[in-house]
Amino acid sequence: GAVEVVVGKVSVKQHPEAEIYCINLLAKKLVKQGEEQVSSRVIAAFPIAGVIVHLSCEYPGLMDLFIAHCHASCPILVPMYFKLQQGMNETDHLKLQGYKVSEEGVIEKEDLYLKRMSGIIRLYAAVLQTVNPYPRKSPIHGLENGWTWFARILNTEPETSITATAILDMLEVCGYALMRQYGKQFQKLLLVLCQNYMPKIDRITPQSNRGPYSRLKVFLDECIQRSCIPVPEGILSDQFWRTQTKTSIVSD
Repeated sequence: GAVEVVVGKVSVKQHPEAEIYCINLLAKKLVKQGEEQVSSRVIAAFPIAGVIVHLSCEYPGLMDLFIAHCHASCPILVPMYFKLQQGMNETDHLKLQGYKVSEEGVIEKEDLYLKRMSGIIRLYAAVLQTVNPYPRKSPIHGLENGWTWFARILNTEPETSITATAILDMLEVCGYALMRQYGKQFQKLLLVLCQNYMPKIDRITPQSNRGPYSRLKVFLDECIQRSCIPVPEGILSDQFWRTQTKTSIVSD
């Protein structure tokens, strides 16, 4: 089959790298959904994650490309921080961290930056716990990667605002699933977060910008009080995949 466009018909068979180009372009667009849709409507993370997981089962390589673009757009998902190096200007430094800079050199405001990063992080966290509809057909980027991320982030020195924001987003979206899968081991990890890591975030957080830290602290305090992490709103149930339809994103 082929796709009809203004100039005629286009088929992925016309070029040996056409299909991987389309899949890579799709991966970039899916990350964009996190920046634009999930950042404004958190509940959208799970249905979009369902689409990503489903398509990844149909098209090998999509998940790897999606993760790669997540890391490129939101380095804290590695996790990675970029320090200001000698000879590097502030604009280039902020670009490395994921800030947008206009052609006129105007740097994105921090609140907008954190909102975009939050959308990507929440979409990524939703993907981690989304059930693979075809477990024998394709591997999934599962919850073990969430465990690895928490272990790594707790072994880094925190950065103002973005670290607290990322931890809260991950906990709110996939904390419940991680607790259910890892039980007491995840409880121990949270204990390290509360007792050892939160004081570090507190120390580097200026009085003028304590919002991300305060929101994380409130969430952790409520989890301790209730002795659980709440189920995230909008999570897809195991029954979601009972109705299956064949999906195609590229033409042969």
